[in-house]
Amino acid sequence: MVRKLFISTMLCAFYLSSSAEEKIIRNSDVKDVCIYLNMARVTRTGSIQLNAGKQLIVFPSLSPYADAQSLQVSGKGDFSILSTRYELNYLAGMTEIPELKKLEDSLELLQNQLEVLLNRKFVLNEEQSLLLANKTIGGTNTGLNSRELELVADIFNRRLTRLKNDLLEVNQKEKKQKEKIQKVQSQISTYRQKKDQPSGSVIIETDARAAVNAFFEISYLVSNASWSPVYEIRAAESDNDITLVFKAAVRQTTGEDWKKAKVKLTSYNPSSGNYKPELFPWYLRFQEPKYKMILQHSETANVPMMDGAIKTENRAAGNMNELIEVTQSNIFSNYEISIPYDVNADGKEVMMLIQKNKLASAVMHYAVPKLENDVYVLASITGWQDLNLLPGKAGIYYDGAYTGETYLNPAESSDTLQIPLGRDRSIVIKRELMKDFSSNQLIGSNRTRTFTYEFTIKSLKPKPVDLWMEDQLPVSQEKDIEVKISELSGGDLEKETGKVLWKLDLKAGEQIKKRLTYSVKHPKDKHVSGL
Repeated sequence: MVRKLFISTMLCAFYLSSSAEEKIIRNSDVKDVCIYLNMARVTRTGSIQLNAGKQLIVFPSLSPYADAQSLQVSGKGDFSILSTRYELNYLAGMTEIPELKKLEDSLELLQNQLEVLLNRKFVLNEEQSLLLANKTIGGTNTGLNSRELELVADIFNRRLTRLKNDLLEVNQKEKKQKEKIQKVQSQISTYRQKKDQPSGSVIIETDARAAVNAFFEISYLVSNASWSPVYEIRAAESDNDITLVFKAAVRQTTGEDWKKAKVKLTSYNPSSGNYKPELFPWYLRFQEPKYKMILQHSETANVPMMDGAIKTENRAAGNMNELIEVTQSNIFSNYEISIPYDVNADGKEVMMLIQKNKLASAVMHYAVPKLENDVYVLASITGWQDLNLLPGKAGIYYDGAYTGETYLNPAESSDTLQIPLGRDRSIVIKRELMKDFSSNQLIGSNRTRTFTYEFTIKSLKPKPVDLWMEDQLPVSQEKDIEVKISELSGGDLEKETGKVLWKLDLKAGEQIKKRLTYSVKHPKDKHVSGL
């Protein structure tokens, strides 16, 4: 009680002075928060009954990381705002934190329980020492018969066994008790650090001609707050629709909790500065085609992005999207979430749903057996441009199982978005060099090497599937190296890259074979690298 009185006195001393102006301390509530990618703008509201004349209004318990230059204060009522300023209050950390008091009481109880265990352990050890020190039976000139010796030995064994078991139990309880104490002490340390931090305060000087009910709105930029896009892609083999869930991972350590705040997310960066943008010459030039790659999570295999995928349509996502209002300008997107959220200043992620869309897709299978025998399942999606997606990681769930992670970068995607859904173990592919159909011949001054690869594709699936399988032929960059194609088994050749693509319609349980045969002719006295 004495400590609380001392704290109250210190706080009053901080805010009150000998000035003739009246100072009034009032709390404010978080109205809404606009969260940028690396900071946030917090808007607070508060009301107060002003008397006639000049007064100083203090709104405490704000973030110590607020940007004082970004402070904006507006008021409603028949009064004038003469000045505003932001200050740090180092005495605010002396106020009591209810959670900290509960933890300190819990720590005291746990330490008392540990003391009881230690006392019990001490008594058991003393009893054990006493028993072992008096294990000599009979005097020097006397002895015990066999029956008496057996009875004494039995008593000694039972008592010592009981003591050992009791000590084992006490030691186990002591270990668990110390672990509990350590956890509580760690949490107390976290709260004390928060308690010792300063708090921000906004001081507003007002002037009213008469008593008036004043309403204030305070906004400021604050660091130590951010959000990042997170996606979930859910698909099933029995359903052509793909569910794309767009979430925001919000975290903040601003020193102030945001309770039931209306949240707005934006990709705009307010720290980019207020400078006039400049236009530079826009040059056009030819560029060689590049092949886009998708990196499968936890695997080193690369799956190429393919053009010309089947057209798809966008379908309604349900009522959840009605809670999110999405707007887009030329340089950034805004996402207004109508559901209030609690975001505490503990750095823990709070997941906020932005969008949930059902997208029709064309699902196909793709394999590059030269690199690995596994078959990938790919989904081709169009119409995603209207979803205002941002680059971010995406977790993939196929048939209810987590199959890995990919990265969505809409800025680098074409009209068709390719999503790797995982591997399909029910299609088996084997690529084998046929030695009986391969050769290494010397004819005159040239060497001719012939290669024949056979692909065995077997489907274990109960329904037909479309499979695209790729392999490649070497491409000569020297006039003395000649590549000749003998067999493609219906594959389509891309001459510039040497890629061979088979578009296969596999029936249920079907097994087919394909062959690729080619020869390379070069001078026998020269070594060909990469062959």
